[in-house]
Amino acid sequence: MTMNKLFLTTFILFSNFYLISPQNLILNPGFEDISACPIKYGELKKAKFWQSPSFATPDLFYNCDTAGQNTMWKNEVNNESSNTGNGFAGIVSLFDQYYSHQEYIQGQLSAPLQKDEMYTIKFKIKIADNSNYFLNEISIAFSQNAKLRNKWIRGYDILYCDDFVTILDSSGLRKNTWIEVSANYQASGGEMYITIGQFANTFSKKKFMESIKNNTFSKSKNGYCYYFIDDVSLSVFSP
Repeated sequence: MTMNKLFLTTFILFSNFYLISPQNLILNPGFEDISACPIKYGELKKAKFWQSPSFATPDLFYNCDTAGQNTMWKNEVNNESSNTGNGFAGIVSLFDQYYSHQEYIQGQLSAPLQKDEMYTIKFKIKIADNSNYFLNEISIAFSQNAKLRNKWIRGYDILYCDDFVTILDSSGLRKNTWIEVSANYQASGGEMYITIGQFANTFSKKKFMESIKNNTFSKSKNGYCYYFIDDVSLSVFSP
C-alpha cells in the first residue's frame, strides 16, 4: 500500500470514528466553564448552564486562587480533587431532620431530545468524607421546562417529575471514591433540562425513614448525606 493510500485509509477510519462517537448533549458537563470563582456555598449558578431548580442551595467547587474559595475548598472537600478538570458540584441528598431538604442540580441540553429515542445518561459520583448517611439510589429527571412541580414541607420544597430514571447502586453510592453510574432513558420528546436528585415521587417518606435507620456510617443522631457530582454525559444509546 502506498503512503498516500495509507494516509487516506487512516483518515477515513478516523473520520468515521469521529462521526459515530457519541455526542454529549450536556452543556458544560464537567462544571469547567464558570462566570466567576465560587467563594461561598450555594453558588452552583456560577457554572454556566447549571442552576438550582428549587430554593435549596447546591454547591459549586472549583480549584481557583482566591483566598475565600480556597478556605471553602479546604473546609468542605478536604483538598479532594474533581474527577477531571477543576470543577464539580455538590448536593445534600438526605438531611436527617427534614424529609423535604433535598438539593438538586439542573443542567441544560444542547438540543431537545427526540420522541421515543433511547439515550444513555452517565455521570461520576462520590460521597463526601463527612457524610453520616448514604443512599441506595439516585434519580435523574428530564423536562421540557426548567420549573418542576414542587411540594412545600417544613419550609423546604421537594420536587416532582414525571419523566425520570432511577439508578440503583447500593454498594457504589457509599464508596468514598469517584465511580461512574449510568442508566438508559426513552425520551418523551422535547426535553431540554436534566435534573439530578431525589424527587417526591422517587424518594418516598418511607424510603427516607429507612435510609435514616439503615444507611448510616456512624451512630450520630444528627447528620446528612452529601454527594459530589462531575462529568455528566447524555448521548444517544448505542448497543
